[in-house]
Amino acid sequence: NWEELVMKFREKPLQTELLNNCQEFVDKRNNLKKLIKKCKSIVLKLEKAIENGAGITEQPRTLNNEYKLADYQIIGLNWLAVLHQNGTNGILADEMGLGKTIQIISFLAWLKENNYQQSTHVVCVPSSTLDNWANEFAKWCPSLNVSKYYGSQEERKIMRIQWAKEGFDDTDVILTTYHVIGSSNEDKKMFRVSN
Repeated sequence: NWEELVMKFREKPLQTELLNNCQEFVDKRNNLKKLIKKCKSIVLKLEKAIENGAGITEQPRTLNNEYKLADYQIIGLNWLAVLHQNGTNGILADEMGLGKTIQIISFLAWLKENNYQQSTHVVCVPSSTLDNWANEFAKWCPSLNVSKYYGSQEERKIMRIQWAKEGFDDTDVILTTYHVIGSSNEDKKMFRVSN
């Protein structure tokens, strides 16, 4: 048993540190096995949902009809929809330049179009891509009301006061940056309480 093993280690010149490391390794391995088992369960659930017809095969009707999603973008959008319909979180990850921005905008449009949007969404991006995101929202889905939460501290304060008075009902998406969210206590508080 474990106690006998500990005694053996103490009798030999081997240190108990080796035993502790072995125990830590076994614990981590067991945790990993549990995690893999849980992931397999989620995958089976999602596969079954797809077999039963979950997901979507066409782009949302609220997208600008001048633009069409590529087949692989529909697949990414479907992935997000199936995850959402099954109460599972996930990550949309592929190579650069394949239109993840558009897929996310399409997903937000699909949520609103199907009355799945329960509150305002926050899209947080690097500062260098903020204007690109705003332009893509305007181009692909002008029916989504997007508020860019950016600017000086005073400009952001005015926006916070307006939202505190009027709420977020007219705002589908708040578009902001990682830097802004963590830049002041007031900004941090707004994003903590606005969910």
